[in-house]
Amino acid sequence: MKKFLLPLLALFPTLLQAEEKVHWPDLSTIGYISGRAAVEEDINKGIAVFVLRSGQDIIGKPLKISLPQYAIHKDPESGQDTRVVIIQAEEANEQKVLGAYDFSQKSFMVGLLNEFTLLGSDASSR
Repeated sequence: MKKFLLPLLALFPTLLQAEEKVHWPDLSTIGYISGRAAVEEDINKGIAVFVLRSGQDIIGKPLKISLPQYAIHKDPESGQDTRVVIIQAEEANEQKVLGAYDFSQKSFMVGLLNEFTLLGSDASSR
């Protein structure tokens, strides 16, 4: 048993260092929308991920969340954590919805507020 644990213990500091080497993007380079509901043009510009509608009416209201900011999204089905930048935050029909940029995959995602851990805008403390 001791022979098995020693290699694992030796590997543990390496695993911790790998966790620390996350390179968060500079938020000044990320487009976002704040203070109003998104429209189709915002999606086309890459500063929004969704438009909340009821029929033809835009029903989204901006959430009072500082944007852009770093976050971790936990997929409700797989439990997988993904590091993202929140670029949009709106609510409608008692649902709080966030749009995020997954910088490792260079893609966008939408999720409910409770799926995200908001981390703020200071990359040095991540």
